[in-house]
Amino acid sequence: MRRRILVLCLAVLAGLGSTGAKRAAAAPARPRLVVLVAVDGLSWSRLEAWRPWLTAGLKRLLDEGAVATACRYPHLDTETGPGHASIATGTPPRVHGIALNQWYVPTADGGGMTSEYCAADASPRLLRVPTVGDALVGSDPRAKVVSISIKDRAAILLAGRDPRHAVYWYTSKDGTFATSGAYDAGSPAGRATAAVVARFNAGKAGPHIAERYGTVVRRLPVPSPPPAAVSDDGIEPYQDPIAGRFPMDLAQARKPLTTVLPWTTLADRLLVDLGLDLVADDALALGRDEVPDLLAISFSANDYASHYYGPESVEALEVVRGLDVELGRLLDDLTRRLGKDAFDVVLSADHGMLPLPEDPRSGSGAAARIKDTKIVAALNAAVDARLGLDPKAAPVYRLEGSFLWLDRAWLAKPGAPAAARVIAALRDELATTWKAAIERTIAVDAPFPPVGDDETLARAWNAIVPGRSGDLLVIARPGVLIDPYDGTGTSHGTPWDYDTHVPLIFWGGGIAPSTLAQPSTPYDIAPTIASWIGIALPDAAGTRIDVRVSPLPRRK
Repeated sequence: MRRRILVLCLAVLAGLGSTGAKRAAAAPARPRLVVLVAVDGLSWSRLEAWRPWLTAGLKRLLDEGAVATACRYPHLDTETGPGHASIATGTPPRVHGIALNQWYVPTADGGGMTSEYCAADASPRLLRVPTVGDALVGSDPRAKVVSISIKDRAAILLAGRDPRHAVYWYTSKDGTFATSGAYDAGSPAGRATAAVVARFNAGKAGPHIAERYGTVVRRLPVPSPPPAAVSDDGIEPYQDPIAGRFPMDLAQARKPLTTVLPWTTLADRLLVDLGLDLVADDALALGRDEVPDLLAISFSANDYASHYYGPESVEALEVVRGLDVELGRLLDDLTRRLGKDAFDVVLSADHGMLPLPEDPRSGSGAAARIKDTKIVAALNAAVDARLGLDPKAAPVYRLEGSFLWLDRAWLAKPGAPAAARVIAALRDELATTWKAAIERTIAVDAPFPPVGDDETLARAWNAIVPGRSGDLLVIARPGVLIDPYDGTGTSHGTPWDYDTHVPLIFWGGGIAPSTLAQPSTPYDIAPTIASWIGIALPDAAGTRIDVRVSPLPRRK
C-alpha cells in the first residue's frame, strides 16, 4: 500500500490526461445508468464486522459484486467534503481543492478569523476540477446527473460544477429537500427533477414523515442464525443519545423529529423513497435511453450515528442494517425497471471513523480522549512563555482534524512574531509535552513531492491545499481522539486505517463476483466509471479498475 500511495503522489504531480483518454477508449458497451453510492463514515472494518447481520442490498453487493478489500484514501484529511470530492473527481484534495469540511481564513477587514465552508453558498464553486458527472454532461448534453443526500456538501460535491445537474439535500428545519441557485432548474434534468422533488416534499416529506414512518424506531429482527450479540454496555457515558435509545421515540427526543431524523435509519429510508420516485419518473427517464445517466446517492445516517453513539454501537449497527434494507429496495426497483444489465452500481465511503476511545473493544482507553480546546489553550500558553509574549496572546486559532491554524489576523499586527517562529515553538512543544498523544507534526511547506518510504508524508502531500490547509499538520497517535465535542462521541480525520480503509464494491451487468485484493483507492472510482461510459477524465489521479468479465452486448 505504501508504494501505491507514493506512486499516486507522483502521478498527480505529473498529470494523467493522455492515459485517462486511452483507458476510456478501451471501454465496453456503456451502461444506461450508473448509480454512485457513498456511505458516509463507513469503514471497511465495520462493514466486514456487520456482514453477518446483512440480508438485503448490502449483502447482494458483497456477495455478487467485485469487492476491493484493500481500498484506502491516500490523504489524511479524511472528512466528508474531501472524500466526496475525491470519489467524484478521482483526485486528492491537493488537486480538487476541498481541503476539509471547513477551513479558517482572515476576515475581509483583517480584524479576525472566519470559517469558509467547503460548499459555500450551497454551491460547488470551491471545487477546482471537473467531476465524472461534469465530464459526462460535457461530452453529451443529453446526459442527466442527479445527486441527492441528507448533507448538502455530499450531494453537491458528488455531482460537480455543471449547473445542468440536479442536486438536492435534506433540510432539517422542515424535513424537505432543497437545492440552490448554483443549479439550473430549467435544464432538462433540473426541470424534471424539480417537479419530482416538489411532489415528494408536498406529499411524502416534511409534516408527512411522522404519519408515513411513525415516530418510534425499533431494532430490526435478528437474522437466522443469530450473529454475535452487540451491546453498548460500558460505553453509554461516552455516547450522546441525541435520538434516544431503542426503541427510539423521536417524538420525545430533545430536538424536533425532522432535526434528529438524520441520526436514524429513517433518513436513509426517506432518501431511497425520493430516489425511487426519481427513477420512476417518465419525464426524468433515468437510464431509459442510450445516453448514460448518473444517479449519485450519499447516505449520511451512519456518519451521524457513529459520531454520537460510536461506530461499534448498537445504534450504528441498526443504521447499517437499515441501509441494507433500503439498498435492497433500490436494487430491486432498478432491476425490475431497467434490467440488471442496463445499470452499474459503485459503492464506497468518504471516510471511516475512530471507535470511541473508552470502548473496551478499541484498546485505547479514556486517556486517549483529549479536548481540542484544551490542547489549543495549553499550546498558546506554552508558545507565549517560549517566545516571551503577552500571556494573553493566542497565536493558535484552531486545531481540527489533523490541521492547526494560526491566528493570521493576530500575527499581522505590529510586534507579533513571525509565523515561522511560532510554528517552530509549536512543533517542539508538541514533540515533548504532548508526545504521548501526538505522533508527529508536518509543516505545510515541507519539501514535496515526498520521496522515499514515508507513507504519512505522502498522505500529507495529497492533503495540503495552500490557503485552506492551515499552518501545521498535527497527527494524533493511533487511537487518540482530539475531541471536538464535550467528552462524548467520536470523530475522524487521520491517516490511520480506521479512517482511511473504506469499502469499494462494483456491482451490475457483466461484473462477476470477485475479490480484488490488490491495493486500490477511492480515486479509482471516477476513472473506472469514465471508462464504462466512454468519456475522458484528464485530471484523474486514480486508475481504472477492470471488473467487467466481458463486454455487454450492444443495445439497439
